[in-house]
Amino acid sequence: MRLLEYLNDSVEPGFNLAMDELLMSHEACKRDAVFGFWQNRPCVIVGVHQCAEREVNLDYCHSEDIPVVRRCTGGGAVYHDFGNLNFSLFVPAAGRGLETDYRICYELFAPIFAEMGVEIELSQTNDLLLEGKKFSGMASRKTQDVHLYHGTLLYDVDTHRMSLALGNPEGKFLQARGVKSRHAEVINLRGWLPGVESMADFRAALERGLRERHDVGELELSAEFISEVEELAAESYCGI
Repeated sequence: MRLLEYLNDSVEPGFNLAMDELLMSHEACKRDAVFGFWQNRPCVIVGVHQCAEREVNLDYCHSEDIPVVRRCTGGGAVYHDFGNLNFSLFVPAAGRGLETDYRICYELFAPIFAEMGVEIELSQTNDLLLEGKKFSGMASRKTQDVHLYHGTLLYDVDTHRMSLALGNPEGKFLQARGVKSRHAEVINLRGWLPGVESMADFRAALERGLRERHDVGELELSAEFISEVEELAAESYCGI
């Protein structure tokens, strides 16, 4: 498969989510599969249709300077920090119909994880599993031109802080509307991948695996496009 990789070293959640939204209308994503890896500083990202007050402990997040930002895709609330690697995959919609198919992400990553010494699975709820435990949750968005799939890859996330950020005061917000998050037992990949000792090793192994299996080029993003991302981030992704 022909793949184009875009580079993004921002750790600001608003910028990174705005990048996802604007790349959906980028001409390159209508022609080729485009992917990128990126990270956020500690934050909580909620799905487009979710009620943040029900899914997130906003008091805790605000007191700890953990931004809460709404993304343009569905799915549940997730906690990000520097122990988590995010990925985005943009696939031309032509010939794919209207159905969302997360198997394309599974098929992209499964051979690379097998080479790292572990077998992963795709669950019925579109999570990536190791030993039956979730290490990646995914979400999607479709237009007539492009399908976006993005998700988390938990390598060494602070699960204690995650549980505090995603917890709710008991008995509150029970009548709130919106899509409810699915709760699942999660696992960090650190310690499960022989020879992978750090986040840098993990990311390098994924990028190397993609380049060994696919025709990978680079998508250069113009200064004008980056300015548009910054403007959208300021307008639409400034936090809850």
